[in-house]
Amino acid sequence: MKNIYDIRAEKDLYFLLSEDLSTGTFSIHENVAIIIYLYYEETLERYLDYLKNIPKNIQIYIVTSSENVYKTIEQLILKKGEQKIELVIKENRGRDISALLVACREICLRHKYICFIHDKKKKDYIPETDFCLWMDNLWGNTLGSENYILNVLNLFESNEQIGVLAPPEPMGQYLNVWYVNGWGKNFELTQKLAKELNLHCNLSIDKSPITLGTVFWARSDALQKILKKEWKYEDFDEEPLKDDGTISHVIERIIGYVAQDAGYDVGTVMNLSYASKLLSYTQRNFWTASQLIQNGYGLSNIEKFSVKSKELFHFCMKYEKVYLYGAGKIGKCCLHLLRAGGFEPKGYIVSHLNSNHRQEVEGVSIDLLENINGVEKIGIIITVDINLQSEIENNLQSRGLTNYIKYIEKD
Repeated sequence: MKNIYDIRAEKDLYFLLSEDLSTGTFSIHENVAIIIYLYYEETLERYLDYLKNIPKNIQIYIVTSSENVYKTIEQLILKKGEQKIELVIKENRGRDISALLVACREICLRHKYICFIHDKKKKDYIPETDFCLWMDNLWGNTLGSENYILNVLNLFESNEQIGVLAPPEPMGQYLNVWYVNGWGKNFELTQKLAKELNLHCNLSIDKSPITLGTVFWARSDALQKILKKEWKYEDFDEEPLKDDGTISHVIERIIGYVAQDAGYDVGTVMNLSYASKLLSYTQRNFWTASQLIQNGYGLSNIEKFSVKSKELFHFCMKYEKVYLYGAGKIGKCCLHLLRAGGFEPKGYIVSHLNSNHRQEVEGVSIDLLENINGVEKIGIIITVDINLQSEIENNLQSRGLTNYIKYIEKD
C-alpha cells in the first residue's frame, strides 16, 4: 500500500476548479451538509461573508461555543431566513475538532457529503500576509463561490474513488508546509490513533500529511471509522491549547489516512485564482532554492540535488573510508553536500602534488593517490570536470580501485 502523498502525485489528484462557471449538473443538495465552526467575534464578519456563496438549498450548520457569536449570528443571518441555517452550541473544549466529532457527529453520519471549515486566530509570530493567504486558501478553496461549491460536488459525483478533497498545504514565509514536512510533533501520536481506529493505511514519517488545517470536503463514507467513534469533549485537551502535539493536531493529520483505509483517494482542490498565486509563489521559491543548490553544491536543480544526495549518502555508508578525487571547486561542493548529510570524507586525492599545493581544504587533508592504502575498504567520489573524468577513471582502475562514482555526470 502506497502513501497518500505519493498516490496524489501519481494519480494527479490536484483539481483546479472554476469559481465563475459551473461544470456539472449536481442537484442532490439534501445530501450535503456544510458545517462551520466560528468562535472569534473580532473576525466574524470576514467569515460570515462566505455564507453568501453557499447555494440556498444546501443545509448549513454553524457551531460555536461563544454566546456572543451565537447572538450575533442570530441577529445578522438567522432572522433574514435567506438560507437553510441551523445554529449548534457546543462546550468550550476541543475547539473545531470537537465541533466536528462531538457536536456534529450525527449530522455528518446522515449526509452523503460534508464540508467542514472553521475560523482561525492569527498568532503573533505569523506574518499578516501569511495569515491572509492561509485564510484565502482554507476558505476560498472550500467555499469560493456558488459555482465553485457546485463544481466540488460535481467532482465527487463524477469520480466515485475520491473520498476527501482538501485545500493545498499552507504556503508563505512562515506557513511553508507546501514544501516541508508537516508532521510536527504528531507522527507517533497519529500512529497511536491509527492503531486505535484499526486503520490499514501507509503512515510514513518521511511523507508529509496532506490534510492540514482541518478544512475539507468529504464523502461521509470515507470517514466512517473516525465518525463512528463516540468522541467526548473530555477526549480533547483543555485550554490553553498547545501549538502542537495534541489530539486535535493528530486528528487534523489523520483524516486522509482514514479515507485511505476506507478505500478512497485523497486529493487537493483549489480555485483558479488561488492556483495562479500558488504557481507564482512556488516558481519564485524554486528559483531561489535552485540558485542556492547550484552555488552551494554545484548541482543545477532540486531534482538533481535530491537524486545525487541519496546516491552519495548510500555510497558513503558502504565503505569504511571515502575519498574525494579532486580538490577544486567541485570537490568543495561535494564536501558541503556530504557534510550536510552527516558524512565526513577521509581526505582529498590528487594526481600530482608539489610544494606549492595546499595541504588541506576546509579541514580535509590532501594526499596523492599512491599514498592511499586498503583498496577494498575505500570508496572514491570523482570530483573533477567531465572532460577530466576518463583520465581519473583510468588512473584508478590501473591501481585496482573500482569502487568509485562521479559527482558530476553528463545530462
